[in-house]
This record gives sequence, structure tokens and C-alpha cells, in this order.
Amino acid sequence: MSYLLDIAKLDKKRQPSIAEKLENFADTFTEEEEFRAAIDYYQESQKWYKKLKNSRKIAEIALKIANILIEKAKVSDSISSKIDLEQALKELRGVPKKDRNELGIDQKIDEIRKLIEQNNQDIINEMSLIATDKIDISRYQNNAKLAVKGKQLSEAVLYLANITANPLYENIKKSSENLLKKSLFLNFITQIYVDADGRKLSQITTKDDRLKHEMYQQYHIHVELAVDCSILPAFWQILEEHRVSMRLIYDICRNSSIVPTDRADIWVQGLYYGFNRNFLVSSHLLIPQIEHLARILLQKRKNPYDYYR
Repeated sequence: MSYLLDIAKLDKKRQPSIAEKLENFADTFTEEEEFRAAIDYYQESQKWYKKLKNSRKIAEIALKIANILIEKAKVSDSISSKIDLEQALKELRGVPKKDRNELGIDQKIDEIRKLIEQNNQDIINEMSLIATDKIDISRYQNNAKLAVKGKQLSEAVLYLANITANPLYENIKKSSENLLKKSLFLNFITQIYVDADGRKLSQITTKDDRLKHEMYQQYHIHVELAVDCSILPAFWQILEEHRVSMRLIYDICRNSSIVPTDRADIWVQGLYYGFNRNFLVSSHLLIPQIEHLARILLQKRKNPYDYYR
């Protein structure tokens, strides 16, 4: 109805009446606890008030919508409640400062934030772990150990550097696309990811987002398997048989074609701490260097995205 009234280009004198009637319909639906219909009518009413540039009424409607969403959240499961509460917060954040004090908008925002904090805890309490049977990777770990066992240090380190291959972008994409085609469930639901505190990290709704997320998951699994099956077993075997000196690491970095000359000393220090099991210091030194190296390599390509892939 509101759409038809809109395209009819009604006289401006009649627009306040239309906005008020739509708001009254919404009030009635609210009393009857028909919340979805109430929100729809409030939103249509709000559109007309925006045409009239009536900021006070716009703010009042936003508050009414927020109150409905809060009531919905109280009777919904924790995930649905999170969506409603975040939408309520979004509605009120758009209210101008000049209309906030009289309507108590800031107090209502504080109330919603407290409800979100409680909701985060409720989400954690409702979640349960779904696990598959454990996979025996001992054969791969033993193979990695045998590959470096009894070898000269320089040869063992060289093998460690090439112990696993990075998957190709095209292969990950194709694998992810095939998986999504087989699972209708993944293609039609909204996926919400939360951290250990229950706070929402991301929400996946579009086809492109689903594909990107599945590709990330596939790559993450590959990296975890590579580390657990090959890299760490070989790494610990090398340390069991050898002491990796800073001199050796310095020679490797100085002769490397990818380590920038002006940053070689930092690479040496980072790798040395890593081989001495001080991973906290090692990661603090090496992560910025890896980021810097990635930028240099990308700048050398005409199409950085192709290189990244």
C-alpha cells in the first residue's frame, strides 16, 4: 500500500496523514504481538516522516522498532536474539544527538549493550562441540622424521624448507565450489561465527562470501595438516640431533634471493629464536618481515592479485 501511495505522488499536505496512519497500523500490530508486521509498517511510516524531514518522529519510530526487537530477543534463541539486538542498536545509533536526550536514546543503547553481553554468554552456553573420529597421522609424522634423521644439518634444514607444497589457488577454489554444490544446506543458511566470548566475528549470507569462506577453511585445514604431519615432526627431529647456530642461519639468509639485504639481520634473529624454541620472540620479529616481503613481491608483479593467488 505504501509503495502505491508513494508512486501516486500525493499532495504534501496529505503526507503527514499517511505517515500517521501507517504508524497507527504498526502500533496495533505491536499490541497484538505481530512483531514482523509492526516493524514493516513502522519502517514504511518512517520513510514518509523522512520525506517530511520530521526528525523527531523518525527518532520516535526508531525507538519503537528497537523496543520491538528487544522484546523479540527475549523470547528467541540466542543466535536470533543476537541478530535482533544488533539491529536494535543499529536503529538507535542513527538517531541525531538533538533528539536523543528527550527520548532517552543513550540509556536505551546502554540497555541493549548489556543485553548483548548477556546474550554472548548465552550463545557459548548453548553451543556444543561436534567432532568427527580422530585421524591417525602417525605414519606421516614418522616419514617426516625419517626424511631428516641422520642427515647433515644443512641438508636437513633444506629438506625442512621444502617439506610441504603450498596448494594452488585454482585447486582450492575448485574444491570449494564442488563442496558447496554438494551441500544445499550450506548454500541457503546464514552462517554466523562467534569468538570464545560469544561476540560475532562475521556473518556470511552471499554466494561469494560462502565461497571465500570455504576456500579459507580448505586452506586452513591444509596448513594445519602440513604443520602437524610434516613440519613440526621434522623440526623437532632436527633439534634433537643438531644445534642450529646463528652463523648457519646468517649464511642462509645472506645467500637467499628473497630476504632483503637491509633486513637480513632481523630475519637471522627471528629464525635463531625459533630454532631455540622461543616462539614468542621469533614470531614478533618474523611476522612483520614476512608482511614486508609479501608487499615487495606483490609490487614486482603487474597484477598483484594473480601473484597472491
